[in-house]
Amino acid sequence: HRGSAVNLNINDLVENWGCAINTDLVLDATCVTITTKVDTLATSLPTDIEYPFYPVLSNFNPGNITFRNLPPVAFTFVSSVDPKIASIRGVNGEVLLMTSNRSTRMEGEPIDADPAQTFPEEMFILKDVPVAAALEGQFKSMYTLKRAVELKIIKEEEEDYEDPIPSRSPNTRMVVVGDGNFVMDEFQHNQNNIEFAADVVDWLVDDVGLTSMKKRDPSPKQFTDVSEGTKTFVKYFNFTAPPAVVIIVGFLRLMMNAARRKRHKSY
Repeated sequence: HRGSAVNLNINDLVENWGCAINTDLVLDATCVTITTKVDTLATSLPTDIEYPFYPVLSNFNPGNITFRNLPPVAFTFVSSVDPKIASIRGVNGEVLLMTSNRSTRMEGEPIDADPAQTFPEEMFILKDVPVAAALEGQFKSMYTLKRAVELKIIKEEEEDYEDPIPSRSPNTRMVVVGDGNFVMDEFQHNQNNIEFAADVVDWLVDDVGLTSMKKRDPSPKQFTDVSEGTKTFVKYFNFTAPPAVVIIVGFLRLMMNAARRKRHKSY
């Protein structure tokens, strides 16, 4: 039950694009309940306990309409993220999802993640710790400096050489989540997590505002209250108007046919 950081060799790359992934674990008092064995003097009994290392978070950024009003998302051993350096990298960054107002962070190695340990209320002193962030803009290549050195050598040999590899991407979107396995959650929140993942994909590929249209209130709009007299008039008008129109059209056609026959007889 002790955790250590796993080096995936992506932290430098993601940070170069504008978001840091911290080497910590985020705990929240709103969390998944798990069943674990608790040792007593006589035996070891299965017991249901709240496990803050599996937080259930619903504090979405209200400024991003794509992720507004989503159900809670469950995480397992999630790290915090920090998009504050996005502006330094020349892109836009914002927090998508944060912890509640009763959370904390653990750093160092190893981290004691034993479910049987006590999690006192006074340890949850932090709030709004970001665990997911969105980035948008033209991302600078991490290898620009190295590429510049290579180009200098090439251009010394070929003066008219033009580099086919861009130093920045076209306008691009990116989402960074502190838990790479949240879609595979097994603690009865799988549907909620999939919905969050689906909205992430929608936001990543949405160029024409379809997501904002999808998020509009689909409930039917109520009619403005009208007087009883108006209701009665509309009711009887709907009953009588269509037949009256048919009768009038039929009478006009009858008159036109009669006039046409009369002209033929005169010839």
